[in-house]
Order: sequence, then structure tokens, then C-alpha cells
Amino acid sequence: MVDVQAFGVSRKSVMTAACLVLTAVIVIGSIAFVGGPHFANAAYLGMMFLVPAIRRLSRRQQLLAALWASAVSFLGVQMAGIDRWLILVVLIGVCLVQGAFASGSVAAISGSPVNFVVFSGFEPGSSPWQAAAGTLLGSLLVVAAAYIARLTPTRHALPARQAFEYGILLALGCVLIVGLMDLLDLPRVTWALLAFCLIFVPDPHEHPGQISERILGTAIGAVAVTALASFLPTPLVVVLLLVCAILTLAYLEDDKRLLYISLLTPTVILMASLTGSSRVVDLGAQRVVAVLIAGAVAVVLYFVLRNYHKWLYRDHTRIEG
Repeated sequence: MVDVQAFGVSRKSVMTAACLVLTAVIVIGSIAFVGGPHFANAAYLGMMFLVPAIRRLSRRQQLLAALWASAVSFLGVQMAGIDRWLILVVLIGVCLVQGAFASGSVAAISGSPVNFVVFSGFEPGSSPWQAAAGTLLGSLLVVAAAYIARLTPTRHALPARQAFEYGILLALGCVLIVGLMDLLDLPRVTWALLAFCLIFVPDPHEHPGQISERILGTAIGAVAVTALASFLPTPLVVVLLLVCAILTLAYLEDDKRLLYISLLTPTVILMASLTGSSRVVDLGAQRVVAVLIAGAVAVVLYFVLRNYHKWLYRDHTRIEG
């Protein structure tokens, strides 16, 4: 029998996480059977949207985030087939609004841009109401699971300026990624945005060493599972996904944030890989390149943010002196 404590997590947390993952699998499978693949995909995205928030937002804020996720899905489907530059403008607005959901950590939610881009890529004529309802259902399922598992939110106030900084940098990163992918004529823009939004989660309570460890761990994990998802047979990918998902939730319950974030990105990427039908080598290479570009943009923005704060602190010190 595997000693789960060797992974730095309690047995109770692993058992709770396994039950939640099994429940999610059953629920999503039932939704796909009853409501169809689009509705199930929306529910899945709604779940992934709210997972980072269940430890960082109050119950009321979680419900507001669920409504916001539903609105983003509705807006994305409404803009399906519209000029990509107009979509990029709306994407910037989505990033700025996401900054409002910051409580103790600016990474309270991190999926708004990804949800918007994914749903804007739906076929023109798709039902925006179905997308919104599916997203809302998935988000509320996460809120209910957090309540059942007694995951108490940690409420910390974050200055509005820092939340606004996060929104600005997130928007800048999304624009840079879309611009770079377009300039280099690379596919998988949504894949790159997905990786970036999960990697770029600056936290004012982290010191530089923690940030470096998280970026490196998340980037390595993202690239590794991207390659594995492209070459492994589907049954093994499903097994790897279940292990990552269970450990992610277990670390979340034990409040081990660094390990949780490092595993969250591989978990989401593995889930996304199962939605695609193509499993050729070229697709794997495209995904790895997209993740590497996302990681590089995140590192640059972390550098900009860190030096900006140094300059701001030095300027304030000079004024006070």
C-alpha cells in the first residue's frame, strides 16, 4: 500500500479528495449524457474556473465568482465568429474585471480569459444560454463540494491597487501571447493562454524564492504532462489525470499552496488534452511550444512586477525621508 504521507499530504485529505474527484467524474459524465458535450464542457470549465477560489474567497464571493464565470461564458459564445481583434479588446476587459476577485491572493480566480477565449471559439450559432447554464452549474458544484469538505475560506484583504496591477499585467500577458502566437504563426493560442493564466498568479505574500520555485515547478509539470498527454494511450492519461487531481485537492485541503498550484496546472492541462481527438506528435510539439511561450511571458511579467515594487518602495522611502 502506498504511503501517501511520503507526498507530504495526510491520508484523510487524500481520501476526501478521492471522493470529490469520483463525484465530479460521475456528475460530468451524467451531464454529458443528459445535456450533450457542449453543456458538459461548460460545466467542466466552470469547475476549473472556481477551484482556485475555494480557499481564498468567502462563500458570498464564491457565488459572485460563479455568476461572473457564467457571464463570461455567455459573452464568449455571443462573440463566436467575430473579428479576433475585437475579441482581444473584450479579453482585456475580462482580465481587468478578474482583478476584482482578489482576497489575500490575487490568484483567487484565474480562468476568466481562458473561459472567454474557449467559448468565443465555439461554432457560430451555439446557444449562449446553454454555455452560461453549464458553467454556472459546474461552479456551484465546486462551491457545494467545498462546503461539504469544510474547506474554510481564508479571508485577507488585498489593496485595490495590487488587484488592479494584477488585472493590468494579466491583460498585458494575454495580449503579448496572442500577438506572439500570431506573429510566429503558431497554433494553440487557447492552450498558451490556459497555461499562462495558471502560471501567472502573483501573490504579495510570496517571497522571490517561493515565486521562482512555483514558476519552475509549474512550468516543468506543464511541459511534462503536455508531452505525456500527447504520446501516452488514453487509459494511462486518465490514470495520470486522476492521480494529479486527487493530489491537487488534497494539497488544497491541507493548505499547502505551493504544491497545490504546482499540480493544478498539470491537472487542468491533462483534462483539456482529453477533449481533443488528435493525438499525433505534431500536436504534442505545438502544445509544448505554447506552454513554453506562456511560461516565458509569465517570467518577464514577474520581473517587471518585482522591479516596479522595488522602485515604488524606494520612491516612498525617499519621500518619507
